Amino acid sequence: MNVVITDANIFIALYEMDLLQGFFKLPYSISTSVFILEELDDIKPLVEKLVTVIPLTDKDIVAMSQIDWPKPFSFPDRTILYLAQVHQMMVLSGERMMMTWCQENALEGHGLLYILDAMIMNKVYKPKTVCKKLRILMGINVWLPMDLCEEMMQRWVA
Repeated sequence: MNVVITDANIFIALYEMDLLQGFFKLPYSISTSVFILEELDDIKPLVEKLVTVIPLTDKDIVAMSQIDWPKPFSFPDRTILYLAQVHQMMVLSGERMMMTWCQENALEGHGLLYILDAMIMNKVYKPKTVCKKLRILMGINVWLPMDLCEEMMQRWVA
């Protein structure tokens, strides 16, 4: 079972796609930090029942402050990257900069399309269902890599 740590935008995107419950059916042990939970607003009650919240000690906070983080990273984002390093977890994030940081720091990191692919491969959802939901998300979230989304959808329904 893969041990993963997830940022807020993954939870939010999956919720917006009505696929959040399916995420928790994947063969992952899903973790996050309390600071990520605080970013989830209305969906916090749904998520906090299903994830492992990894506590941060004062010692962790001090250790985090010693890392030269890129300026755009929020404190919650820093917490999951730090915890991923300490516990050697895969990072799931929709932020390209976080994926770049993972790559530069020898951490495995993946985004939303990886999760959707895993949902299909693990038979959590049918490919047509995932394609339909992704197409809707593509219409409202311009940050998605549109070419890659199209390529993945073609592969899923082939």
